[in-house]
Amino acid sequence: MNISLLVSDQIAEFFEVLSVPTRLGILLAIGEREVCVCHLKAVLHLRQAAISQHLQRLKQSQMVVARRQGRFVYYRLKDPQVLSLIFDVARMQGISPEQMDVFTRVPAEGCLCSLCNPQNEKNMC
Repeated sequence: MNISLLVSDQIAEFFEVLSVPTRLGILLAIGEREVCVCHLKAVLHLRQAAISQHLQRLKQSQMVVARRQGRFVYYRLKDPQVLSLIFDVARMQGISPEQMDVFTRVPAEGCLCSLCNPQNEKNMC
């Protein structure tokens, strides 16, 4: 395979991962912080199983990394520049930052994690 096709394939794979709306929502909900699955459930209104499947794909593509603390797993973006890319595309599509706020709003309604409830130090998700 020639080098230009290899590069094109890598870029296409990156955008293929981003082409799923749920994955975009997950990346936006994680943002520049570290979050647990219960936070993603509250923001995206999806079942944990569905979120976990998408997180697995995002980990495989090295867009997110996971950290285990006790029985909880926390996720963060491996490279926060992906957020800039998403916001740039949103802006090009005429989507305002205020419209994107639904993903980044903290606290998330119904979430019991310590990010949304700082007094909840034990993270009772």
